[in-house]
Amino acid sequence: MKDSSASYIDMTEIETEARLMRAQMARYMLRAAGEWFRGRAHNAHRAKTV
Repeated sequence: MKDSSASYIDMTEIETEARLMRAQMARYMLRAAGEWFRGRAHNAHRAKTV
């Protein structure tokens, strides 16, 4: 009985860890995409003014 509850807690911890990692990855991807789009817009603006 004790063993099964311990393994269940381990599984939820692993699941929480995975969810945190996914959220961190998604945030990183969003930031990278935002910087990329900003760079594209900046370059397009510069090309237009020149």
